[in-house]
Amino acid sequence: MLLINPALSDGEKVRSLSAVTQQALRMIAGLVSEQTPIFHWSDIDPDGTWIFHTIERAVDRPIRPHLMSVEVAERLGQVPFKKSAPARCPPDSGIAALAAYLAKDGAKTLEQLDPVLPALENARGSMRYRSG
Repeated sequence: MLLINPALSDGEKVRSLSAVTQQALRMIAGLVSEQTPIFHWSDIDPDGTWIFHTIERAVDRPIRPHLMSVEVAERLGQVPFKKSAPARCPPDSGIAALAAYLAKDGAKTLEQLDPVLPALENARGSMRYRSG
């Protein structure tokens, strides 16, 4: 659960991913092999980078952004009316490139996108798609 308090002055937000949610994510991540990729999909905006980085820290393993890239933002996004600061994250974060892009003037954001499943490499190196 992400809690955002919109009632603060000047549009400032307090973001909080509950401790229970972080603990649940940590437990779920611990149930799968380290070789199993973990993907996260969120809005391409500062809140999305914050959520991604918070989850990444909570599970303490690499997370791959899914449909969260500079290329997708440039192709489908729009320059927001009001700019917010993206998450501060280390260069080795899976979301570092997008956060750096969103910090620039003229960066585009995207809040809605129809999802598709990520392509996964199998043991032979060929691509396959998970089906529901």
